[in-house]
Amino acid sequence: QPLRVPPSVATPPPPRAPVPEPEDRGRSRWAILGAAVALIAVGLVVAFVVLSGGGSDNNAANTIGTPGKTTAGAGGSKASTGASATPAATPKPGTYTVAVLNGTAVPGLARGVANRLQNTKFKIGNVTNAADQSRSATLVEYAPGHLAEAQVVAKSIDVGKDAIQAVDPGSRAIAGSQASVVVIVGSDQNTSPQSQP
Repeated sequence: QPLRVPPSVATPPPPRAPVPEPEDRGRSRWAILGAAVALIAVGLVVAFVVLSGGGSDNNAANTIGTPGKTTAGAGGSKASTGASATPAATPKPGTYTVAVLNGTAVPGLARGVANRLQNTKFKIGNVTNAADQSRSATLVEYAPGHLAEAQVVAKSIDVGKDAIQAVDPGSRAIAGSQASVVVIVGSDQNTSPQSQP
């Protein structure tokens, strides 16, 4: 009869790999999840630094705006970036001298215009004849720095802005050095009242 091996002497089965306990499985999952979150956070920080210009203070250089304009800051306050936006005050009649020259052959025409200006509180200087007495249109001339005054005078005698110019030496010599504005009366003023009190 064949030899029988007793059951206790039979070859043992190969050992199995240890099965992790449920607690070990939970720990490994948290470790993987933590590593993934850390990688995402690093990626977001790098992307933010690249998109914001490397972290340097380039906000002023990258700001879109117009130089010399006033911009509104936080809270509605204005930050001045240029010259003051306050308009210059209109010069008041009587604070400067206006000379009136007759540029026509009509006697008393310059005096009539001077009277009109004086009635509206202008300070009148020399009233005399101009060198050229063949003017058809009235001209308002101004000394350096007195353009605003010339515009006020021109408006008061219904003369357009296109008839305002810098004073020439000939008119200056006749009007006198004290005059800031020189009106050379043309024949277009002949329809105005010639004499007023």
